[in-house]
Order: sequence, then C-alpha cells, then structure tokens
Amino acid sequence: MRSGVHPRKESRRMSLQEKHVSRRSFLRLTGVGAGAMAVAACVPAAPGAGTDDGDSAAPAAEVREIVWSTWAGGDAEIKLKQETVEVFNTDRGDGMGINCSVRIITDYMGYFTKVETSFAGGDAPDAIWCDHRLWGGWIFAGWLRDLKPLVDLEPEDSSIRLVLDIIPEYSHSYVGGVYGIPHLIQIMGTWVNKEMFEEAGIDLPPVNWGDPSWTAERVTEIAQALTKRDSDGNAEQLGINIPCCILGGGPGYALVQSNGGLAFDEGWTEWLMDEDEASDVVQWAYDNFNVHKTAPTPQESQAGISFWTGKVAMDMAWLTWPARLVEASYGQWTPSPHPLPMFKEPKEWAHGIPIACSQQSEHPEAVLEFARWMVEEGDDLNVGLGYAAPMLDKHADLLLTHAPGLDYVTEELLKMPREPFLQALDYADVVNPHFPRWFIVNRDIWTPKVHDVLIVGEQTNAQELIAAVEPEVQEQIELGMKDLEEFGS
Repeated sequence: MRSGVHPRKESRRMSLQEKHVSRRSFLRLTGVGAGAMAVAACVPAAPGAGTDDGDSAAPAAEVREIVWSTWAGGDAEIKLKQETVEVFNTDRGDGMGINCSVRIITDYMGYFTKVETSFAGGDAPDAIWCDHRLWGGWIFAGWLRDLKPLVDLEPEDSSIRLVLDIIPEYSHSYVGGVYGIPHLIQIMGTWVNKEMFEEAGIDLPPVNWGDPSWTAERVTEIAQALTKRDSDGNAEQLGINIPCCILGGGPGYALVQSNGGLAFDEGWTEWLMDEDEASDVVQWAYDNFNVHKTAPTPQESQAGISFWTGKVAMDMAWLTWPARLVEASYGQWTPSPHPLPMFKEPKEWAHGIPIACSQQSEHPEAVLEFARWMVEEGDDLNVGLGYAAPMLDKHADLLLTHAPGLDYVTEELLKMPREPFLQALDYADVVNPHFPRWFIVNRDIWTPKVHDVLIVGEQTNAQELIAAVEPEVQEQIELGMKDLEEFGS
C-alpha cells in the first residue's frame, strides 16, 4: 500500500477526524424516564373517568389517530412492526389519547416511491420511517415538518434532546431544522457463511475488533479460496460481496476511513478520493471485482448468487440484520457475525434511523410522543431481535434475545457471539461525511456511476476510475451548493 498524506489537505482531514462521535457516549444515555413530556401543554388530556353516579360521565377527549409508515424485511420484522404499535398504544398511547396504526411496505426501494406517491396524493402517513441518506429531496419539497418548535419546548434532560445531542446531525437535522428523531442505531460488520468456511477448512474470522489478523488483504485471500467458477467463468460460489458505497454511507466508506482517507474536505467543496488513502481502498475493491473475480456483479446477484441465498461466503453489510438472515437461511446455512476488516486501524460506521413527521399530519405532537416512546421503550423490541444496536444502557442486555411470539428466530440468534455487536458500538466513533449539508436534493448519480465503472468500466486502476467520476462529482457539488442557498433563503 502506498502511504503519505498530501500536506495541503492535512489540516482539513484533521478537523474532520476531530469531530468524531463516540459510541461510548451513546451508552451513557441513561436515566431517561418516560415522564419527560415537554409538549404536555400541546397534548389533550387523557380520556376522563366517569363519576360515581354513572349518569354524568365526563366526555372523553378526542383520540388522535396517527399512521406510522415503515419498511419490513420479512415475516419476523412484519410481526415486530405490528407488535410495536400494539405495545405503544397499550403502554402509552391510550393514556395520552393517541392511537397509532402501521402501514408496512416490504419492498425496500419501493418503500420510498410509495411514500413519495402518498405525499403527492395527500395521503401521507403522520410518522415516517426515513433513511436520512434519501430524505433531502423530501425536505426540499416541503413534505417533512420541521420539529424544532416542539423540540425547543423539551426540557434539557428529555430523551428527545439527549438523542439529538448525541447522534450526529446528518441523522436528524438540516440547516437548523429538526426533521427526524433517531430511534435506531445501525452498525456495520462482516457476515460469514459458517458452513462454507468449515467445509473449506478455513478458520472463522475473529470476533474482536482490532484483531491484527483481520485485514482487507486477508479477506481477499479467503475470498479467492472460496470462489468457484466453471470452465466458462460462470459463478457457482463467490467469496465476498463488496458494497460499492466507497464514497460514504456504509462499510465501503468505513474501509476508506480505516486507511486514513476521507471523501470530502471540511467545507464539502473538494473531493478527496484521489488521495492515496482513499484510492488504495478503491483499488482493493476493483481488484476483487475485476482481477480476482471474487465478488458478484449485479447480473450475478440478480441470478441468485448472493449471501442471502447461501452462495457467497462473506458479506460486508449491516450487523443489524440477524433476524432477517436467520429467517432467510433457516435450516440451510448459518450466518455468523464478525467485525469489518481493516487496513491500518479498525473503524466502524454508524448512523441513526429517524422517525420524521409529515407536513400533512394534523398531530405532530402525537408523532413526537410516538418517537419518544420508540427511543425510551419501543426499541426493546427492535434490539431484542437484532434489528438495531442498543441506544440506551437498559437496552444493551436485550441484544440477541427475542420479542414474544418469535421464538423460531430466537433459538438461532442466541447461538451468535455477542462480541462483534457490542464491540462495534465502541468503534462507531467516526464522522461519516456521506451526504454533506449541500445535499438537499437526492442527486446521488455518482455512486451508481462508481459502481458501474468499478465493475464494468474500461478503467484499469483506481486512479483512472476516480478521474472518470470526479467531473460529475464536482458538478453535483456545485449544484448542491446552489440548492443549499435556495433552501436557506
């Protein structure tokens, strides 16, 4: 690997790295009670009790109906989401005059299209499960409500304020406005097909973050050993799925940071992917796709060559997928969680999943109370099935347990080692400059461009690939800066 840092960019890199978010801080979020109801003045009284004579019962307050739109990735998660609203209504909603129902969409990419259609058609849900990497256009279009006026009413020690203070801004805010309340923490890792490793006589990767043996180079060696193609080059079994999120937003970018690289400068005006620390990682990915041919192309994935079908040995992906993976592989193969590999030092990438409020909602204060409950209590269910990392101390011991009625998943989950999950939280201390402040409109055209060039392009090395994409990146930066000026005005 090449080394060295361009002196002219050293100061900008340091200023970004100094702004890291410590996962240890996440787990200090304790003592948050359910009684921190700062918006009580905005909330109608709970239904009144009848008088002793039984003939003059006090009129019940109007029940505020809200709809929560969310995505679910399988039967277990569908049940989880349904149970979430049932428990909310029983534990808190009934006492506050709030009734929540859930609108579940099971197609991930279709989820965003359907939500956008509901905005345009005037049938938007009240509370919206969001991906902060894609919501810039929704904010710019005026579809999401700025919750800052309600947040400003919160006491300093409320769970809402604590979460907003601890979780990086890009997961909840834009240009001074608060557009979502993060309720889940997502972390990354490497999933392994345990049986493939055992059949090949290869030891499983370590479970401890920072183990010096678990490097990107070691991943390539294992991937080559576990790749099988027929005489015509058709994939029968492949070694590693490498996400092409090298520019940010996932394990690909965590690798860039583990090698000391960054995607943008502090002002988000200059792309830094041409520096050695970043381009070395792009070269590693390029070699696995094009030289060693250990990673599936989109066409191979569409043909069923994937980790989920048991035909790829390793997958760099969310560690918060165990229940989905157990469901997909049940009785056929065993998913085993491990840390992300590293170049120079271990790095983790984490972000919060926000609950946003539709501008069309008539009950934004009820949406805030639902989000508050999700932070304080509701994620017992999400964490317990491995759909999220624990945000609060009291949730940490629930990792890899279960929610009622889902025991068929639990049995396999409890066999998984806890160390990679828990240690990942401590290493989630890097700033992720995935979508800078100027990224108001979802113009993420260069990530697919990198993906296409990385796999099928004519470029023969990382520097050529980066040079081919950079003009489009710079164009989007300029357009994004104009969007920011317009949005701010």
